[in-house]
Amino acid sequence: MTTQDRNMPQEVERKSFNLKLVGILMQTKLFWGLAALYLVGVLSSPLTSAGRNIFVSYGNTTDVLRQVSVTGIVAIGMTLVILIAGIDLSVGSLLALGSVTCAMLLTKSGWTAATYFGIPAAGLVVLLSSLFAMNFIGKAAGLIGKRNDNASARSTDVAIRSVLMLAAAGTALLAMVWAAAQVDTKFGVLAVLLVLLGH
Repeated sequence: MTTQDRNMPQEVERKSFNLKLVGILMQTKLFWGLAALYLVGVLSSPLTSAGRNIFVSYGNTTDVLRQVSVTGIVAIGMTLVILIAGIDLSVGSLLALGSVTCAMLLTKSGWTAATYFGIPAAGLVVLLSSLFAMNFIGKAAGLIGKRNDNASARSTDVAIRSVLMLAAAGTALLAMVWAAAQVDTKFGVLAVLLVLLGH
């Protein structure tokens, strides 16, 4: 047996390891640019008089996250729109509408244009999400969605679907009543988030 034959399994093992490493690097390539930017920020940041890095301080981190949160939320929404093979050019106007509605709900009490617009929109979102959730629960529990040629089984399926739809409608109505109860005072954060989901 030659030396080359003895080194063959080691070379195969080394190549396999290198391929795995390259595969991991390719799967995480989007994060490497972010890590490089963060590293540049850490290395080029000035220090405080106490010798602490300003870039990695708690205050700076929260400021950076707060400033990019709006862009990040819009980017997530646009990603979902593009994934379903659609296009939406009204993202900027929806962002402005949501911001103005949020500001009005947090600062003005009473019935304003924001409440007239936001409460029905919130009810619609809660209704649609409740219908989706109730349908999922019904199918997961095995209550609906079975193929039956039996008339009584079909009528039971229709009755269960009706009950689930009524539960979803009741949930939406409760959400609208809860949001409307916030009108006399300034809206709380949860109510504002519920209304903004309607946009």
